[in-house]
Amino acid sequence: MYHVAICDDEVVFIDKISELLQQYAKKKKLDFQLHTYSDPSALHDEIIDGSVYDIYLLDVEMPGLDGFSIVRRE
Repeated sequence: MYHVAICDDEVVFIDKISELLQQYAKKKKLDFQLHTYSDPSALHDEIIDGSVYDIYLLDVEMPGLDGFSIVRRE
């Protein structure tokens, strides 16, 4: 199982990415567990608390922490 973190301040993009990943997983017979965040600080806090994901899909421009800031602080 792959744990995937999706972080975007626009929920419409989270929903679309989640849908595409679920379609891909079904087609390729993969198992994804999606963790979605519309607040980059929430993802950052999860990482600080020890959460680890196999794949990170991060928006580059978000209020507060952007995708690059999350990666640097990981």
